[in-house]
Amino acid sequence: MLKKSCCLLLSLFCALLLCACASAPSSAEVPPTPPIAEATPTPEPSKTPCPHEWKDGACLLCGEACPHEWENGVCLLCGEPCPHEWEDGVCLLCGQLCLHEAHDADAVCLRCGAQCWHRYESGLCTGCGREPLLFDDLLPEEYLRPAAHQGQCLEDTITWPGGRSYPLSVYLPYGYDENGRYDLVIVALGDNNHAPDCTETVHKLHKTEIVLSNIYDHLIEEHLCAPFILVGLEHVRSMPDFDFFDRLLRESLFPTVARNYATWLDPDDPASWPEVREHVALCGISRGAVYTLHGGMQKAADLIGNFCCLSMGTSRLSVVDALRESDLGSRSIHCFVGVTGYNDPLSGVGDVRSYRHIVDGLDCLQDGENAFFVGVHDAHNWVTWSAGLFAALQYMF
Repeated sequence: MLKKSCCLLLSLFCALLLCACASAPSSAEVPPTPPIAEATPTPEPSKTPCPHEWKDGACLLCGEACPHEWENGVCLLCGEPCPHEWEDGVCLLCGQLCLHEAHDADAVCLRCGAQCWHRYESGLCTGCGREPLLFDDLLPEEYLRPAAHQGQCLEDTITWPGGRSYPLSVYLPYGYDENGRYDLVIVALGDNNHAPDCTETVHKLHKTEIVLSNIYDHLIEEHLCAPFILVGLEHVRSMPDFDFFDRLLRESLFPTVARNYATWLDPDDPASWPEVREHVALCGISRGAVYTLHGGMQKAADLIGNFCCLSMGTSRLSVVDALRESDLGSRSIHCFVGVTGYNDPLSGVGDVRSYRHIVDGLDCLQDGENAFFVGVHDAHNWVTWSAGLFAALQYMF
């Protein structure tokens, strides 16, 4: 009994002791630490942009490489010349067009590698120094057969002053681009010739066939001249006089061609046509050559800068006086070409005399510089005229 009582007293004592310990404050308890405020970052000192002094594509002040903004052959930032990456005659970096100032004998530009064409000044190509390819007889067979790249021949019409419809025959070069700009050749035909005679008609002479469009294709394909558009006029004999021919050119032909074909003539700005006259040629055959002299050179030199007279016959000195006193006297002529068939009973000797009268009598023409004579050992026919046009188109364009 006594033992049991002792155990109860001991248990009670332990319980009281535990309660006392739990209620007493602990000397080891640490008050909570207040949160630490985040440090405010120290602002970096402001930097003044480098004013850049460029040399050889790098800044002399900070060493930064120029990012280059190319335009028209130079960097707009540092002035360095563009290294040029050419494609089809245009720089992919700065957009500059190559001027094709020099090329090889095949008319490949030595600067950009693009295919260009021969252009002649004073009888020599400005790009490579070669002379034009000339023939004084029937053109070789290789220029008479169809070319690998053939242009297109089509028919068109214009309205004469007075309302009459007048047929045209048009040659468009291979690869014709409606958005491009092509030189324009107008061919005025003589008696009994029709507009297609200077484009797609088959002329059978000397056991061979001559098709003028084949010759044009070869000239362009071999880059002997720039691509051009050719418009053939029906025989001029049906026209009443040279004044009428001048009106036909100004009021009908030029507006129609400017509107329908991609030439240098701006259809919306006829006042600008004199500015591009070097890109227009008038070629006359037989009686058409007479109209080229009197209706073209004498009256329309403000619109046309190139003339070719094929089998023009004898022109009196009074004709030269008329040319000198006309508007031609105050203008430059880009090119004048006279063509004759030495065996031509109608105009062979007269062609030579006329050429000399015209060139010697006009200050704007200098033989061998912008005036050239082409003689062919044949007669008043398409052998002579095809060889003459083959030469003239090189001299003019």
